[in-house]
Amino acid sequence: ISVIIGGRNLANNYFDSDENTNFTDTDVLFIGQIAKEAQESFYNYWNYHLAIPAKLFPGRKDPKKLEELREEFINIKKEKSEKSEIYQKIMNYITTMYQKKKTGFIWGKGAIIADTPDKIDMSKEEKLKANSPILKALTHIWKNTKDNVYISSAYFVPGEKGVELLIKEVKKGLDITILTNSLSSTDASAVYAAWEGYRKDLLKGNVKVYEFMNKGQKIKGKQISSFASLHSKTMVFDEKVSWIGSFNLDPRSILLNSEVVAVFENETFAKELVQMIKKDIKNSWELKLLDGETVWIAKDENGNEIIEYKSPDTTFFKRLITKILKIIPEELI
Repeated sequence: ISVIIGGRNLANNYFDSDENTNFTDTDVLFIGQIAKEAQESFYNYWNYHLAIPAKLFPGRKDPKKLEELREEFINIKKEKSEKSEIYQKIMNYITTMYQKKKTGFIWGKGAIIADTPDKIDMSKEEKLKANSPILKALTHIWKNTKDNVYISSAYFVPGEKGVELLIKEVKKGLDITILTNSLSSTDASAVYAAWEGYRKDLLKGNVKVYEFMNKGQKIKGKQISSFASLHSKTMVFDEKVSWIGSFNLDPRSILLNSEVVAVFENETFAKELVQMIKKDIKNSWELKLLDGETVWIAKDENGNEIIEYKSPDTTFFKRLITKILKIIPEELI
């Protein structure tokens, strides 16, 4: 049994197959105890009383829509048949190598940390009192971190307490790097509006901050989309402990969504994950304070420094709408 953990959704634009928007994400294939724990979490939701058959939803009796969907799946199967065969060969090879104990798997201690489905039935006060298992795990790991933390979070809204904690940890000597979306790359302007309110304080507190560029996606030199967005939700502590899953560092993940993460302890794997984050950072703006104001810094193709004084690659109207969106309560965005 195996499980793939990450923040990726199942849609074309999460697999570089959309002409307009594609998301960059991170997934990990786990086997062993983690996979068993993930399966148990899945069945907890599958068997929960609020999980109902899809056929009960409105529109289920529309034969035209069902036929269109059926034809779409048939066409996809035909178009992807060659790739499916390649995928199956790869999986068969991995299985054979695993049985012969010749795989490139990285072994280490790991665990699944997941919200329980009854979270949906709780009030806000009950959720806060319950202290989610994910928050408990994150607090425990953070307390045992001594040197550095790398955070790649598509939707990052730390809140006042979170900002205070991050700045306090930096003062203690912890090196903290945060990568999140820029206004031009985010698919959730309301989230960016909330993030904007904490950004300057983090920079004042010497937290390293980067925002992902909207560069589009290319495969073999061919432009396949005009819009790129970060979608990862990963953290690495002391380059030894890795955290990956669906959990964003924002109020919505804490209070509304049901989330799941995998925590994995292996230095080799953690360092590889850090390199992946650093690769995304190369396609990002570095944020600094200049005369007390936030600026975005990068280098062009010739290595010359670029400094932007407003959110790069955005219009006045986009920035105005973002400021208006600040009125939305953070736990709802």
